[in-house]
Amino acid sequence: MELKTYMDFKYEVEGEEVVIYKYEGDREEVSIPDIIDDMPVTAINASLINNAGLSNSDTLKRVTVPEGVREIGMMSFGYSRSLESVDIPVSVTEMGSSAFAGSRSLNAINVDENNPKFASIDGVLFNKEKTELICFPRGKSYRTGGDIPEGRMEILEYTIPDGVTFIGNNAFGDCFLEGVTIPDSVTEISGCAFSGCKYLKNISLSEGMTVISYDSFKDCVSLESINIPKRVTKIDHSAFEGCTALADITIPDSVTEIRFSAFKGCASLTNVTIPNGVKKIEGNTFENCVSLVCISIPASVTKIDLSAFAGCKSLECISVDESNSVYAFVDDSLYRRDGNKRIYSPHALLSKNIKKRTSLDGLTSMTDEELLAEISTELGFEYELKPDNGWECARSRSEWNLGEIYGVYMKIHAYCTGNRITKLCFSGLDISELPLAVAGLSALTVLDISYTKVTELPEWIGTLSVLEVLNVYGSSVTALTESIGNLSKLKELHLGASDITELPASIGRLIDLEVLHLNHTAISKLPEEIGKLAALKSMNLHGSKITELPGSIGNLAALEYLYSYYMPLKELPESIGNLSSLKRFWICQTRVSKLPDSICNLTALQDFNF
Repeated sequence: MELKTYMDFKYEVEGEEVVIYKYEGDREEVSIPDIIDDMPVTAINASLINNAGLSNSDTLKRVTVPEGVREIGMMSFGYSRSLESVDIPVSVTEMGSSAFAGSRSLNAINVDENNPKFASIDGVLFNKEKTELICFPRGKSYRTGGDIPEGRMEILEYTIPDGVTFIGNNAFGDCFLEGVTIPDSVTEISGCAFSGCKYLKNISLSEGMTVISYDSFKDCVSLESINIPKRVTKIDHSAFEGCTALADITIPDSVTEIRFSAFKGCASLTNVTIPNGVKKIEGNTFENCVSLVCISIPASVTKIDLSAFAGCKSLECISVDESNSVYAFVDDSLYRRDGNKRIYSPHALLSKNIKKRTSLDGLTSMTDEELLAEISTELGFEYELKPDNGWECARSRSEWNLGEIYGVYMKIHAYCTGNRITKLCFSGLDISELPLAVAGLSALTVLDISYTKVTELPEWIGTLSVLEVLNVYGSSVTALTESIGNLSKLKELHLGASDITELPASIGRLIDLEVLHLNHTAISKLPEEIGKLAALKSMNLHGSKITELPGSIGNLAALEYLYSYYMPLKELPESIGNLSSLKRFWICQTRVSKLPDSICNLTALQDFNF
């Protein structure tokens, strides 16, 4: 979209009306023009382009919207760095979501008293009937100057007026309030209403509420306790995510639905009782509640996604109602009653009760199924052993979610040929290290630790001499051990979206490697030894931090696919022209401005995106 310019404004003509998109001046006070090119200005719409609207100025403090403007678009004044007040005329009847959200200095939204749709009370924006609180200006909750030292904040409390029934989306988002009083007239709080209010300690919810909306109190890091009204039936996703100080919460019996990530990251939460009536515990509900010791599950729960407890390192007890027809907690483990299958053991109990193997001694005398049983016991997850019918690599995250998110319990997947385990999958499990017993699976051809919290690959990984596929995608692995170079049979190495930052020089010894994925990693440099990967056919670097390719890349005579787009790559080496087998080469969205002359030598190239 190409915008026109009038004075310091960017605009577009729609029909016979003008829409303002951007202000580029440096004045402190601005009155938006009411006429441009003999056409009326009827809208301020900032949501369609980057750095838009009137929020990109460091000096703008006061804006007057002219009579005739009917619409203020989504985010038009959002996240301004300096804006202090906005005057809204009678004519404005439409206002987009979060129009003023996050503007840290904004302390007053003033509405003409004759406006038919909106009103303001002490600079706070309401609908005309004053039943909906639309925006509490972020800057109202602190002042500088006077008796307050420069740069200090005065944390205030705010009482919502009686009669308000609805608190709008992001209405208090990122404000500096310490306390909010909500009247009994409020029946609904919209999503993100108090999200990011990092000083909010005290808030009492209205007894008329029936839903705690998504992200309502997300990242309210000072919130220590909150009452959930007795009529609430649903706690939506991420409602209290990141409330790290929240130590106590009582969920009333009226609640029948708790959505995913509802209490994720509530690091101070110690005990939770799920009310009878809740049927499923969704993914990540209590993830990283590191102080959670005990959780009580009622008879009504029939589906549990065990990622709900990921990172709950203090969890010792999962108390299950004895009349629950699906689950039971017996001998420190969670079981499914059908087949009496152990599906999960709390990690705090595992660390107390399970003696981990510390030596590789004795592994060769154990059968593969005995090794798998030891792995299962150490990690606290049940395993499933199936014939190897050609399953090769991990399912994608979306496929894994579809299969696991509602009640299909998480487990170790193992595949065998005869009595030898050939493929082992830990994908998505809440594990932080690989058990030593894995080293005993000498017939292993595929090892999948994608989407786990494993942070490093052990030195013994190099003993898996017939391993062909190593999938670390989306894991917490930060580096590869030098012993990776001992995996002489390795054909596929998937490191994308992991936390890895560099490759060891020993990677050059992977002479059979055909696929190398480094996409969306923090790797900034490839070792020269990369040029020794004579069998490499596909290399994916997109989204990485790599700024230059080593000259040795030209030695990759078998390379057919090279993805190096959306990354800070500055230039290509002249040796790039030696890639005689290259069919697809993508280098768009990089900093490369000039191609080397040797690019003309890529005679096999079929798909080039620059």
